[in-house]
Amino acid sequence: KLLCSPGSPYSFATFASTNFLQMLHISENWPISIARIFWTYGPGQSVNRLIPNIITQGVKYGSVNTTHGSQIRDFCFIEDVIEGLVKIIICDKAVGRIFNIASGKPATVKNIIQIISNKIGFKVNYGALLQKKGESKYQVADITLSKKILKWQPKTSLEEGLTKTIKSFIIWNIMKSH
Repeated sequence: KLLCSPGSPYSFATFASTNFLQMLHISENWPISIARIFWTYGPGQSVNRLIPNIITQGVKYGSVNTTHGSQIRDFCFIEDVIEGLVKIIICDKAVGRIFNIASGKPATVKNIIQIISNKIGFKVNYGALLQKKGESKYQVADITLSKKILKWQPKTSLEEGLTKTIKSFIIWNIMKSH
């Protein structure tokens, strides 16, 4: 019986990889550490990801079509993710462990979109799109081990991270258009 029931090829691959690495650590004493990175966002992110897509659509069209936004996610700003990964690399007590690198705070997709909409000023058509079939409704990390062993937790608030991200995308689009 599987202890975990992955629902997509991606989640199966990460599940299998994690178990394989843990086996190598136990049987061969490989000095591995595993980082489970949750919903990273920030400047330079691909436009096909949620936050840059919302920013780009809002700026370009003045409105965004989206789902109802009831999905709950754990967004973590890129600078905090990088700091968490560095902490895993340099911490001797991290060897053989699995760390969640995330904010540990739930946020609805609707809330994220609303914050972006309020900052940029565009219309949001909630419910205009259907939620993807099989999409997880809740993905929030427990970062207790990261706090305890790595002495790490994100420093960037969601509001601050979204502001930095919006500014970078607007500047990038202005530079790209000239």
